[in-house]
Amino acid sequence: MRKIEFVSMLPGVADLFMVRNTSDYTPKWLPLAMLDYKKNLDKTKKTTHIMQCPGIFSLFKTGYIVSAWYDVVVSTKKDEKGFSWRVADRDLLENSEQNIIDTHSDNITKFIPKRKGTIDNIVKINT
Repeated sequence: MRKIEFVSMLPGVADLFMVRNTSDYTPKWLPLAMLDYKKNLDKTKKTTHIMQCPGIFSLFKTGYIVSAWYDVVVSTKKDEKGFSWRVADRDLLENSEQNIIDTHSDNITKFIPKRKGTIDNIVKINT
């Protein structure tokens, strides 16, 4: 089995914001959805319910959760390309060795489907 190693460029971040396995995480809405499904089991046979979706639960069994250790605001403007962003603490920018928020080039994102009415850029949060 391959080993995945997560490395932080800033001292202390990895200690305060540990990477977690998705299998260790249960979203708050999941127990509520399960109760609703069981309560309405007869009705849900004729309709769809989130608890019947096999794909969404695969997300909670594989992968990792990398928490953002800073708040960021991303802004777009209607009918304008691109986006702007800001963080609450400007010192964060001085202590980082890379752009905190970026985007991939068009060569990478041109095949990724995008919703109508959204910008072409994909916001890339460098963790």
